[in-house]
Amino acid sequence: LNISVWDESTTTQIISTYSTYIKGADGTTQTKSATNGWTNFSETEVSSQQYLIIVTPNASYAQRMVLATSPSNVTMYVPNTTLNTIYQVSFSLIDVTGLFPFQTSVITTQKGNHTIDSSYFGADGTHPVYLIGNSLYSITIQNGNNIFHYGTYIPIASGTASITTNNF
Repeated sequence: LNISVWDESTTTQIISTYSTYIKGADGTTQTKSATNGWTNFSETEVSSQQYLIIVTPNASYAQRMVLATSPSNVTMYVPNTTLNTIYQVSFSLIDVTGLFPFQTSVITTQKGNHTIDSSYFGADGTHPVYLIGNSLYSITIQNGNNIFHYGTYIPIASGTASITTNNF
């Protein structure tokens, strides 16, 4: 796994210093720190499986997480907390179709062509993410081959946002 972290607003400014925590589908965990904008986990450190990757930059940026399968190059984007209004939005999944149980569904947040955040829902059926206020995001829920495009989301406050799947 080769991980780089960039400023979400500019997408061209690399974040040099951050810590990376990874957790494999098999439960193994590792932590590394970056000082040059890259975190590299070699083939001897990671196996071919899905990993939850959490990056925690310096105090000027908010934490983010994405799912990725090793081996891969992972580009992550974090919001600048000093230059932007940041809201913590906790997405709550309400599945009326039976196709998207929160225990096995993945929520993906995109901004433009960039995946900003992706993860499984927590034990309470929610997933929190830090988003830049008044920015346009796209939300998708996936469980196996089932995909639900929630559509666009513009954060205007911190709090809970419910996502209800439907049969349309």
